[in-house]
Amino acid sequence: MKAPFRNPFIRMGLLILAMVTAFLLGRLHGAAQFDTANQKPVEAKRPKTPLELASIKNLTPEQRKQLNSIKLGNVTLSRDQMGRFYVDGEDLSMLAMTDPKEALALLAKLPHGAMTSDAYRSVFNKWASNPQTTALAAAAAAELPQSPDKTSALIGVADAWVSQDPKAALDWASGLVGVNGSAFREALVATSQMDPALAAQYVGMLPKATARNDVILTIAQSWANGSKGDPGATLDWLDQVATGTTYDRAVQSIFFNFARTDPSTGAALVDKLIDPVDRSTAISQLSQSWSRNDPGATLDWLQTLPSTDSVASAAALSSVLTNWSKRDLQSAVNYVDGVTDPAVFQTVAPLLAPAMARQDPQAALSWVNGFPDSAAKSQAISGVLTTMAATDFSGAWNYASNLPTGAGRDGAMDSLVSTLSSRDPAQAAALLGQLGSDAAVLSATTTVASNWAQRDPAGLTAWINTQPTGDLRDAAVVQYVSNQAAKDPAAAFAMANTIANQTTRTTYVKSAIVQMAKKDMTAATQAIQTANIQDAQRQNILMTITQVPGK
Repeated sequence: MKAPFRNPFIRMGLLILAMVTAFLLGRLHGAAQFDTANQKPVEAKRPKTPLELASIKNLTPEQRKQLNSIKLGNVTLSRDQMGRFYVDGEDLSMLAMTDPKEALALLAKLPHGAMTSDAYRSVFNKWASNPQTTALAAAAAAELPQSPDKTSALIGVADAWVSQDPKAALDWASGLVGVNGSAFREALVATSQMDPALAAQYVGMLPKATARNDVILTIAQSWANGSKGDPGATLDWLDQVATGTTYDRAVQSIFFNFARTDPSTGAALVDKLIDPVDRSTAISQLSQSWSRNDPGATLDWLQTLPSTDSVASAAALSSVLTNWSKRDLQSAVNYVDGVTDPAVFQTVAPLLAPAMARQDPQAALSWVNGFPDSAAKSQAISGVLTTMAATDFSGAWNYASNLPTGAGRDGAMDSLVSTLSSRDPAQAAALLGQLGSDAAVLSATTTVASNWAQRDPAGLTAWINTQPTGDLRDAAVVQYVSNQAAKDPAAAFAMANTIANQTTRTTYVKSAIVQMAKKDMTAATQAIQTANIQDAQRQNILMTITQVPGK
């Protein structure tokens, strides 16, 4: 090696010079585009206008390969990023205000896609927002080739035009052809926020039923609940234009809003509803909301409803009184004292009596005794005594025992025995003989045996074995078998086989045998041979158990 190159300082200088040269050459190559026509590289200029920006997207693949990156302000875009680059919509919108022709030329250069459609909508919306150029923008949008971009342009015009002159915008949009009603629908929705009554006049012109139903819902909500709301007119309009699910959804939306904001106004409009389901739903929603602030007025309104609403109004009365009694029992009681409608009285009195009994059982009984004889009075007495029995069963039982013979006395004593059986079925069973009628005894026996079978099946078995053959014993055995068949099928079978009524016996023998077969098919087959049933029924049960899953 020659001496000059042995000098370290010279070698370092040469290395630096080579690096700088390579860097400059690389920059020069990276900033070049390739002119395919003249076969020579040309310098890539930084784009300064939206049109120049759009031209990046229109480079051929060969040209784009030569353009490795480009610096836009403080951001450097790679070739891949440039491949996804779109012109900023705001630049286009501003350009549309000053030079619509250039904006349209630029839009035409952009590739079609979702972002392009947004750009068309933005440009035409801005163009049409100037009243002096609205008509020009509308005409230009209508002349575009049929495409999603045209639809977006028309929608942009419709949005802007509605804010200036909704009727003119609707007249224009309703006359458009070949856009599937998108711009017209957009104009209707926008108009519904400003003038729902006007939008309602045009909704029937929408070409597609699905879109029409959606817009009907939108208009109904705005017209009934907006600043220019007219719920009565809205409901009348819905009767003419909507059916089925659309009508129901619109009505439910209107009355849900009433219940939330103005239930008394909603109550005054319920008579406009014809469908019984819609009426019932509205009555329930309105009464629940209204009663939170004014239960008395709510109850007064419920009493004015026609007899065809009796089920819905009765349910609402019960709900309102129950909730009112929890907040202010005395006010609720005072209201009921002033009720003259027997139907209302019979609905609400039995609800309040137990609530009063929780505070003062004797006062509750005195209040109930002032009622005229009726089923409501009997229910109220039974409710008071059942509540009283939780702390003074003996006092409640003595009071019930001294009631006049009849359904009221039977109902009260049956209720007390049933209540007692949930905690002490043996004691409850001891009281069965004091009930006034065979029907009352049978009803109470069923309840007592059901509770007893769950708590103490052995105790129930012992009690059943002391009972004479007959309907009462059969009723107790049925409850035992129903509860024990899956737990102890052998014991259940033995007890079912003692039922006196042949039809009932066959039914519950079969129930026990099927459960036995699931655990031990041999035992079930042997047991069925000893069953006290007819041979034909025996064969039927044998066929059934051979089909038991897993056996």
